[in-house]
Amino acid sequence: MFANLKNKIREETGGDLPQLGPKHLGHGRLSRGSKGGSTSSMCSEQDNSMLKPKVDWQLQAETLLCEKAVLEEEKSDLVKKNLELAEQLKEASAFRQKAIQYQEDLDQLEGFQTQEIAKVKHLLLEREQQLSESQSSLGKAQTEISRLRSIQDQLAHLQEEKCSVSSLEAANARLEQLLAEAEAAAAELEQSRAAERRAAAALAEAHDAHQRLLGDKEDAGKRIEELEAEKKALDAGKKELEAERKALQAENVALKLCSQHVERVEADKKTLEAKCAQLEANQRNLQLEETLQSTISRLEGECSLLGERTREMEKQLAEANAEKDELQLRNASLSQQSELNCKELQEEISELKASLAKQAPKSQIDELNNKISDLEAQIAEKNKNNKVLTQRLADMKKTLQKEMKSTDAVVPPQQLQQQQQQPSADKMENNVDVNHEYLKHVVLKFFTSKEYEVAQHLIKAVATLLHFTPEEERLLRETLDWKMSWFGSKPKLAGNNSPRSFPPS
Repeated sequence: MFANLKNKIREETGGDLPQLGPKHLGHGRLSRGSKGGSTSSMCSEQDNSMLKPKVDWQLQAETLLCEKAVLEEEKSDLVKKNLELAEQLKEASAFRQKAIQYQEDLDQLEGFQTQEIAKVKHLLLEREQQLSESQSSLGKAQTEISRLRSIQDQLAHLQEEKCSVSSLEAANARLEQLLAEAEAAAAELEQSRAAERRAAAALAEAHDAHQRLLGDKEDAGKRIEELEAEKKALDAGKKELEAERKALQAENVALKLCSQHVERVEADKKTLEAKCAQLEANQRNLQLEETLQSTISRLEGECSLLGERTREMEKQLAEANAEKDELQLRNASLSQQSELNCKELQEEISELKASLAKQAPKSQIDELNNKISDLEAQIAEKNKNNKVLTQRLADMKKTLQKEMKSTDAVVPPQQLQQQQQQPSADKMENNVDVNHEYLKHVVLKFFTSKEYEVAQHLIKAVATLLHFTPEEERLLRETLDWKMSWFGSKPKLAGNNSPRSFPPS
């Protein structure tokens, strides 16, 4: 617009605008009081002296606006970097918390595994001991049964032999009695010749019977000797069996010792294998701990780097604040200067109006008045823009101070407070993201928690995030109590059993 105005003035005057400073304004005013110069030259000089400060002020205002735009870009870059650093710090702290939780879960799992392995080993040892005792008892019983059967057979055979010997002894006693009777009869026959023949026959018969008895006696003696030999053989066999039994008992004891030694060796082997497995697990745990420690140290290093970068950003932000304060001072001085220039321009405009009312024609006066009104409107707009920019700079300063305070501790409420200072669309989106992350964390803790009080607190958090009604919160608490108790009735849904639709957050 100023370029068009310059071109119009150049066409009217037929030349370029002269380079006049503020000092020439007073000189122009003095020259206007003189009698020299024509009306057209006076108007051109007055226009030139009036437009030059306005052009200079416009250039200064544009320069200031460019500087403000650069500062706003730098400020937005600083805010973005600050948010990125805060996000990285949050991720590092979350990863460190996950590593600590993983280590605790791993230690708890190892404790449970150790307890279960010890219980299983104890039960296995008891079962093996019971099995070995049962096997040894069964072997002893079988050995005793076989030994008793052999002894029973031997006793039966000896009983039969004893019965046959007793029958032979009875027959021998009868024969001896018959022999005694025969001898008595022979003596009587000798006394009585009458019975000599009978006695001789009886004697012969008795002699034959005696011979037979002697033969039977010899046979019985032989049989007795054989039975005695068999008895001696049985006694010897019994002694041999007893010796074999003792040897078997000794071998059984030796086998028991060997089995016990083998069991001890196997137990030692299992113990060594368990120790080896434990050592391997410990080695793996140590490697995992070293890995986690290195990860934690790396994250701590990254956190320290982030802290250093944050401090550098704070330093840069302080420098930017200092530059901003300096620019504000410059802006204030420029505003004062522009106000002074505006006052001078208004004075000149009033003087021009007075002079134009006396010298210029009415059409030119109307045109100049329109131009003057346009310039005044532009000046008012520029003043308004300056005030708006000043207010925005003050708001930016407050925002930066709040962001600097919230950099040291990154938590969801402070993030929400920072996000409340952003535009409405970004604010709603960030609030939804933070509420979603916090709700996900609360729901995971709720379903994985085993403690009643923690679950009660989590119910309150879920009800707050999802805007539950008191009836819905009560129903959730009663359902949790019913699931955690051994007895009790299932709570009834209020109204129908259809799923509820929750109000939007």
